[in-house]
Amino acid sequence: MTKLSQFDNQGYNISIVGKHFQMTDAIRNYVFEKLSKIEKIADHIIDVAVTLDAQKLEFSCSVLMNFIHFHIKAQASTGDMYSAIDKATDRIRILIRK
Repeated sequence: MTKLSQFDNQGYNISIVGKHFQMTDAIRNYVFEKLSKIEKIADHIIDVAVTLDAQKLEFSCSVLMNFIHFHIKAQASTGDMYSAIDKATDRIRILIRK
């Protein structure tokens, strides 16, 4: 488990953790791009924790968003890291709209 970095973006912290694979700048930028789309529809975000994991041929993405009075967690697993990030952020977007 390697904690890659923690950034201060728009007043809240984003931490991206990569397990069992080498994190690249392209993947990190892709996660920030997806989270910026969620940021447009969500207010009062305290922090975001993204965990990316690779197990043999399966890639998983877990996103935990903490708000002032609640938190939302979504997870997705696919054969491609980018599609796992897409599915997890889409599930977060659906849960926020509810």
